[in-house]
Amino acid sequence: MSELKSLKDLYMCHQGLISDKWSLYISAYSRLFNSLRDKPLALLEIGVQNGGSLDIWSQFFSKATHIIGCDINPACSQLKYVSSNINVIIGDINQPSTLSSIASLSSEFDIIIDDGSHVSSDIIKSFSNLFSRLRYDGIYVAEDLHCSYWADYEGGLEHPSSGIHFFKALCDIINHEHWGLPISRLERLSAFCITAGLTEELLSEIYSVEFINSICIVQRRKASETQLGVRIVKGDRDLVVPVQHLDGSVSNAPRQRSHATSPSPENNSEFNSENVVTVESKHDKKDGDSADETAIIAALEAEKLRLNEQLQFIEAQLANISDARLKSGLA
Repeated sequence: MSELKSLKDLYMCHQGLISDKWSLYISAYSRLFNSLRDKPLALLEIGVQNGGSLDIWSQFFSKATHIIGCDINPACSQLKYVSSNINVIIGDINQPSTLSSIASLSSEFDIIIDDGSHVSSDIIKSFSNLFSRLRYDGIYVAEDLHCSYWADYEGGLEHPSSGIHFFKALCDIINHEHWGLPISRLERLSAFCITAGLTEELLSEIYSVEFINSICIVQRRKASETQLGVRIVKGDRDLVVPVQHLDGSVSNAPRQRSHATSPSPENNSEFNSENVVTVESKHDKKDGDSADETAIIAALEAEKLRLNEQLQFIEAQLANISDARLKSGLA
């Protein structure tokens, strides 16, 4: 039996329909997808262009049931493939009719790759519309996120509703249980104007968010697998810090006083030139007061942390004394 070619080898010796990928992507995909290549999976790629990547995916995932490409350019309908598991859908991925056409071929996917317009609003809409169609243990990849730093693609380094900022916000979503604030995951994403697709339940199924240069990788698992879980404390001697009593406990986030919300572009001084002078003048007047308040808050937070640590130590000592009394029959 001949050895399977690596993804890099498939790319480097590929002929026929052209594929266009950055070299870093190929090495990243090798790591992400090697364990899946013998499975009867379904893959969706947004953005077909010349069509070569669909050919390569079909070779790499030789047992795939569906390799589907979607492109808004009608010229992509001319692309022809030998493999019967490759299909090309023409249409806007964020239109219901296009999503229905895709669903008629496969309702769920193991891998979804967004190599579409790279416009921030499209990236966010596509994720919102398609994450529910990603199977558990599936992988969602958004490519070419360097475009999120460019104005022509609705981006910028500090643009609050760029594609890269959206995926950064998902890092908060996976840590929702630690916020200590009475707000939902969807509320955290309100600045991105998501109108459909994502739900609280779906957001609770985001297992991981990984960044590589120009790529974000999001994995989905059942909500029960995305939680921090219980604390596991094993051993029988805690000579430095008494922690045995914490075995099996869960994390309880301390209630937080307030939170900073993501500003919308029209309210952000960086993106509203008419307000720059006004905002700066207000900040100048309040700089002194803000500095004093910040120092006071920092001191109080530090004292609160110190007292909490003392309280935990005292509680641990009391627990140890109680255990010792029970063991000696004095209780």
